[in-house]
Amino acid sequence: MALKLVEIYQHSEDENSFLLGYILNKTENWLTFLSLDPAGNQGGVRFLKIDDIAEINEDSDYLRLFSFFLANGEINDPYQLTQANHDLLAQHFKNLDKILDFACSKQILIKLGLKNGGSIGGFIVGLDEEEVQLTTYEEKSKTFDDVIRSTVDIDDIVEVVINDVGLKLLEKYIDFLNDGGDVNNDLDLAQIYFSYDSPIRFQHDFVRGWLVNESPHYFLIDRLDDAGQVAAVSLLNKDLIANITTQSSYLNYLNYATMYNQQHNIFDSYHLSNFASKFDQVPTFAEIAQTAKSDHLLTVDSFEYDGINIGKVANASQEEMTLQLLDGTHFSGTETIGYENLCMIDLISYDSIHLQHYLQTINQL
Repeated sequence: MALKLVEIYQHSEDENSFLLGYILNKTENWLTFLSLDPAGNQGGVRFLKIDDIAEINEDSDYLRLFSFFLANGEINDPYQLTQANHDLLAQHFKNLDKILDFACSKQILIKLGLKNGGSIGGFIVGLDEEEVQLTTYEEKSKTFDDVIRSTVDIDDIVEVVINDVGLKLLEKYIDFLNDGGDVNNDLDLAQIYFSYDSPIRFQHDFVRGWLVNESPHYFLIDRLDDAGQVAAVSLLNKDLIANITTQSSYLNYLNYATMYNQQHNIFDSYHLSNFASKFDQVPTFAEIAQTAKSDHLLTVDSFEYDGINIGKVANASQEEMTLQLLDGTHFSGTETIGYENLCMIDLISYDSIHLQHYLQTINQL
């Protein structure tokens, strides 16, 4: 029987977030889930506690969108996870004990989701009926502390993640360091933080990438995703930048991930960097909005909002633009945004390329 693409919502996560993928197996207490990541890559295997599942959705705009990607061969496997997932699933895990025993014996890097909404990742170094001990990594910096161990109660675990892109890259990075490798910010990457109104966004959200060009008021950058692949070409408002970091443990990791991707020809699969090189000088937000084609999607990020908006330009002046917003896979209302409030515009991204293709197919663009 063919597998069905579904969305899974969890009690332990934000009500608006969900996992995308396929249900492979279900026991009394645990569900085996093969995931796809937001970038359209094959993801890892997730073992989900049944009690933590709030909803399984089989019909939505997002599912139709990804079903279209799958049908057209637009879901990639740049990190060759398919075979690794196949080998893992061949173990036919029935319960949490077997999953953790396997991860411990094979010294596989895993991530545990907890019922309080937190997560912890690392290598299992101790395991009994009541708790699991790990040498853990710090999610934000991608660094390990080999001395201090973290202990997690078995009853607090609601998810086990194995083989996703982030974990596989981090495993390779750890092996590289253990073999005496050394990496710094040789690629001159930057972490850029904006002056968001939201305290949570101000503390946690940042963009990563390297400078292509600049003007007195703007940076033009190749923006990277967390796996070190080019995600977008973005125009940043210098006036709303709170901080730029060029030295951190996280940037060392991102340098490694980026160089790994370059060596394996998976760094810029959509050739987005070529788009950035077409600009003889850095454009302004007004110039981008006023020259945007009717079938071109822009992704904008304002310091006032809790998230980003994506849509097509309905109207633009020298001071502001009106964006017809994309709600799922259909256009809804409009939002007028002053350029002085914009932190960033993605001029092109792998997300917008996928979306434009789909919207054109269903005659929405």
